[in-house]
Amino acid sequence: MPDAPPAILIADAEGNLVETNLSAEHLLGDRPAGSCRELLERQNATRDLPCDEHCTELLVGRGIERARRSRILLQGKPATLTCTPSGDKVVCLVSPDEVNARGPWEQLTPREVQVLKEIAEGNETPAIAQTLGVSEATVRTHVQHMRQKLGVATRAGIVAKAFRMGWLR
Repeated sequence: MPDAPPAILIADAEGNLVETNLSAEHLLGDRPAGSCRELLERQNATRDLPCDEHCTELLVGRGIERARRSRILLQGKPATLTCTPSGDKVVCLVSPDEVNARGPWEQLTPREVQVLKEIAEGNETPAIAQTLGVSEATVRTHVQHMRQKLGVATRAGIVAKAFRMGWLR
């Protein structure tokens, strides 16, 4: 689920699914039918699933200022479910919770995080080595480990993923 586009489910006021995007179909199966609540429950969505039998009806009645956002577990992975009323429908967005997911970022060493911050500042290997008091080979090794852990090919990819995941501001 990481790096996948968010799944979008559009339900009518009764909670019946009326439209989905490709990510939702991939997650829930081709042409998912039924209520959005039932579909999420079928996918083993747990932990603070805010859905009940009349949740879409209540959201439509309350308007956009009453959007509901919840952290859930979906197929055992952390995700965020955001349900927003729009006219007589509710748009539900299911997106991976990469920042809080157990994954590569939890595996970065403190030194790798220091190297990451230096790279984000635009510093090259020699300057990073001097700042951190290590050899250039050590800096290159840290960069290579981060590339492998994050599944990216370049330093720019490391920084881009760090921004997306909220590790750099």
